[in-house]
Amino acid sequence: MSPLSLSRGWIAVLTVGLLVGAMAGRVDTSFAVAPAPSHKATVKAPAKPTEAALKVAAAVPQTVSPLDLVKSPDTYLNKTVLMDATFNSFGTLGLDYKKALRDGNKYLSVIILRPDVDHHTIPLSELKLFVARKNSEPLMDLETGDEVRIKGIVFSAALGDPWVDVDTITVLHKAPNKEKSKALAANKDKNAH
Repeated sequence: MSPLSLSRGWIAVLTVGLLVGAMAGRVDTSFAVAPAPSHKATVKAPAKPTEAALKVAAAVPQTVSPLDLVKSPDTYLNKTVLMDATFNSFGTLGLDYKKALRDGNKYLSVIILRPDVDHHTIPLSELKLFVARKNSEPLMDLETGDEVRIKGIVFSAALGDPWVDVDTITVLHKAPNKEKSKALAANKDKNAH
């Protein structure tokens, strides 16, 4: 037997003895060699959202009042918003402004009424709403006073105002037709006499 094979044998016996003793709690294993600590701390930065994830987040509409949107347009920037409003008219408000450009040849401006004023007809001019002319045909039946739900994406906060590309306008309640109301009232008066 060579001295090398003898020492291998003793090493095996010693190792088995240490393991059995450690399991029984009778051997101090504090001398065991631990892996060397890494000198570089690894801190993972949060994953940057992908463009697709941002689009999905923007597509989920956030319900907001028109006045809240006007108060804090930066909060809703690049997000889809959903708001109920009273339609006033179509116009050119905000079109062709270079910092939030929507070409007047391709877009119409939608003007809604201020929800915080009842006794006068005052437009909410701080809120710039745009609808593409190619999508505007179904909207031409809108009348002043119609209650509508507007869904769109806030694409700019230029001048501290929200600028919104309108996706859809849904009529919630048609305003009473003043001419029809007058005719019905006159007809009732005639029949009453």
